Amino acid sequence: MSLSKPTVSLSSGRSAEVQAKIAKNRMKALEKRVAFLEKESTELKNLRIKLKIAKSRGSALEKRLNLISQDNDTLAQDNNTLAQDNDTLEGGIDALQAEVARKDLEIARRDAELAWFNWNEEVREESRICQLCLQEYSHEANIPKVIACGHICCHNCLFNKVDVPWWILFLVLPL
Repeated sequence: MSLSKPTVSLSSGRSAEVQAKIAKNRMKALEKRVAFLEKESTELKNLRIKLKIAKSRGSALEKRLNLISQDNDTLAQDNNTLAQDNDTLEGGIDALQAEVARKDLEIARRDAELAWFNWNEEVREESRICQLCLQEYSHEANIPKVIACGHICCHNCLFNKVDVPWWILFLVLPL
């Protein structure tokens, strides 16, 4: 719209009044339109500011989302590592439980042997002497030694005096 000055015709006074009224009404309409446009312009500026803020927040949220995603990946890796460690520990626990069971059986076997030994007086008397040299065990000279096979003989016989084949040890020595 273009603003033009009202033209006044000198021919009739009424027409000048009408034209003045029309011009006045147009001016009011134009002023309303300008006020409306100014209001719209202000709202548009406010919307642009809000858009800029929203973009800034969106950018910040994207950065946070990336950080959360990285943290999630790290946590997933940690979770996998912990699961592997847990599997390893469970395997170790199983091995330890098997070892404890073996040791319990060994203790039970030894307890049974000890009970039998304590109950059988003849075996107790025989266990006080070396079955090779027939000397009584002592803490100085004839120290009893347990061989890996479970037989017992004195230190002297085991390391010095035994000139017999190894298989005779199994025939002579008690278990």
